Amino acid sequence: MNETSATQANYEVLKSSPPRREEDLSPFAKGNVLLAKTLMYFAAPVTFGLALWRLQGLFYEANGWWIAPAIALGLAAIPFYFDWAMGVVRRRSIRFLVDAIYCEGRVTKTTVNSAGLTMQLEYRDRGGKSYQGKAVALFSASDSTVSEGSTLPVLYSPEKPDQFIAVAPEVGLIPGKGKAIG
Repeated sequence: MNETSATQANYEVLKSSPPRREEDLSPFAKGNVLLAKTLMYFAAPVTFGLALWRLQGLFYEANGWWIAPAIALGLAAIPFYFDWAMGVVRRRSIRFLVDAIYCEGRVTKTTVNSAGLTMQLEYRDRGGKSYQGKAVALFSASDSTVSEGSTLPVLYSPEKPDQFIAVAPEVGLIPGKGKAIG
């Protein structure tokens, strides 16, 4: 199965009626995994090494312990915290998609900056009420962006239709919040 047909099969899972199985939704949570692995396997050890090297002149001993390694470990834990936070967002997004209702959303505005991708989109719930929302994909490392005027799969909460997740092909899950416009 090539990548295009695999993607089409994944989108068919989104179009199915809720509740969906979490295992079927896991391919959509792959966004920013490269960033998470970079944080874990590169940034944390480098931060630890640099902090330890920079603090080597710190000879203060608290109860006979050299405290530079403890400070270096604390600084190296920062990338692990960001990795953990991204994992929490991925898990919550998957749980949201299990019961969410599928619709199509039209992208009205996109902005790409150093923090990531910001887009505004419009979608309509099953009752015919229109919503305009804003979604932000932080740390989006994708070269291709979502173009204005394109349509994306949008899944919204049955209890709160103003809460949604847009699914962008190269970016992944993009949570957002909207407001009723009509």
